Order: sequence, then C-alpha cells, then structure tokens
Amino acid sequence: MSLISDVDFGKLQILSLNVFIILFKATSLNPYRLQRNLEEVEFYLSKPCDSSFLLCHHVLVWLISLLHISKFVAGHVTLAANIIAMFPILTEALPHLLIPPLLAQAIDHILLNAVEVLLGYLTLYYYAPTVNSKVSILVIFLTAMTIKIVIAICILNIYSDFYQHLKKPSVRYEHESLESLPGHECLIKSTKLN
Repeated sequence: MSLISDVDFGKLQILSLNVFIILFKATSLNPYRLQRNLEEVEFYLSKPCDSSFLLCHHVLVWLISLLHISKFVAGHVTLAANIIAMFPILTEALPHLLIPPLLAQAIDHILLNAVEVLLGYLTLYYYAPTVNSKVSILVIFLTAMTIKIVIAICILNIYSDFYQHLKKPSVRYEHESLESLPGHECLIKSTKLN
C-alpha cells in the first residue's frame, strides 16, 4: 500500500494508459486483418451501380482502401512512439520524447477517425437503400466515432499535462539546504526573529 501512495497519481495514470495503448496496438496490428479489411471493402462496394456513380464508386473504394492502409501504418507509428515514451514516463526526464506519441496519437486517433466519419457518410449517401436506414446507421456511426474521438482527446490531454509537468523545473525544497535557496539571508533572519 505504501508503494502506491509513493507513486505520483499522474505518472501512474499515464503509465497505465501508455501500457494499455501499447498492448492494444500490438494485438490489433495484424497484416492478415488488413488484408481481410481490404477484401471486405471490395466485396461490399462491388455491387453494380449506375454508370453516373461509377467514378464515385472507384474513388470511394480507393479512398477507403487508403484509409485502412493509413490506419495500419499509423498504428505502427503510434506503437513505436508509445514504446519510446516509456523512458520519459518512468524516469521523468527528457520530456521532448513525449512529443512523438502526442503527434502519432493525434493523427491516428483523431485525424484518421475524422476522415473515417467523412468516408462513412459518403458510403451511406451512395449505397444505403432507404433514407431511414441512412439516418439510423449514420446516427449510430457518428455516435461511435464521436465517443472514440472524445476519448482520444482526453488521452492526449493527459499526455500533454504530463509533458507540461516534465517541462517545468521542479524545485524540491525538502531535499535542498536553506543556503541553496535564493534570498536565503532573508529567510534566515526571519526564522531567527521568530
């Protein structure tokens, strides 16, 4: 119990988040899963469409395939950046090593999810059979993506708070002698008067 009370809560929080993200990315990054996702895109979007939508169909297939590949590559970059971030989290030194996870997670979890929302809307717009199904699927999709983006922003806030904490020079008065503090003559006189 004393071990938990000695550990700073912010450090424990970011350490557990970082370990969770590392484990999640390591288990979800599978090239066979990427291949299956790309085959599903081609299968679901391979139904015949009007000749007026043929160009839109091909562009949408390419964009969704590029999104899957981008998410796969960004997942590897996020995994590597979070592994690098273990050093400043554990040692509370070199705060600039927290910048790559911030950028990688912003691209992976916020930017690519926003692009996924846009491509999901375009897919529903062109391929959903009725207006009611478009609205209901879009509401569920937007709710799920909004929750994912909000959680990603909260995690980025925790990382940026810890980065700001590491950037500030910490003065530990309990470990320093009175003479090493600036203005120690005034402090000595005030303590003698009391």
